[in-house]
Amino acid sequence: MKRCWSYVLTVAACLTVQLCPGMAGATALVVATEQYFPPYVFQDEDGTMRGFNVDLLAEMSRINDWQVVYELMDFGDIIPAVREGRAQMGMSAFGMTLERRELIAFSEPYLTTGLALAINEVYADSISSFEDANGRAICVEKGTTSEVLSRRLGKAKVLSFDDTESALRAFNAGECPVLLNDDCLIGYALKQGLLEEALELPLHDIAKPQQIGMVFAHESTELVDKFNAALSQLRGNGVYAELYARWFGQAQ
Repeated sequence: MKRCWSYVLTVAACLTVQLCPGMAGATALVVATEQYFPPYVFQDEDGTMRGFNVDLLAEMSRINDWQVVYELMDFGDIIPAVREGRAQMGMSAFGMTLERRELIAFSEPYLTTGLALAINEVYADSISSFEDANGRAICVEKGTTSEVLSRRLGKAKVLSFDDTESALRAFNAGECPVLLNDDCLIGYALKQGLLEEALELPLHDIAKPQQIGMVFAHESTELVDKFNAALSQLRGNGVYAELYARWFGQAQ
């Protein structure tokens, strides 16, 4: 499984996605996710949910006869929503850490990803490593491995935001010369022009690539098994590889 080198606003809304015709008898699946974390999941201007995760879950829903209902929220609220029974699945880019495993159950890993810095071009000559960001302002999203890693620098001014969109906006406004986030997101944001006057610095030397999975309550073993079986089927029939190439711009 290759790494992907390659957009979250809080809303009180529930979006029902009709995945295919004739789903009157489908089982509702409530999924807690972010509104803006591309290329994994994001809502476009007409309200349609898009992204690799969304397309992957749509294919799984055809297999399992699910009708997905998306509950949009901040990243930090997803695990609590699953634990409290307000959602059956959590979806973003959750690294499968030991700390999270104590709170929830994970699916089988469906991607491997890393971390990267987006650096304002003005600082290109002075920031060539993660340690060079120490003493500077770093934009991160709350509750993420990026926030944890940034705070380990000691002297960095860590600016934590509830959602990714706010972090990107702060970076573009010059509030921080450095943005730390998922490397797939950084790469996608640069290609789509969502980050202005920025360069990418992968952090593969200090932040090992991590497997990511979907989030479930510990007692949802049957649902986890269905997800994992569908994932195996999609990998076997080539659909997973097609989705990967569509969103990450390369073969899996």
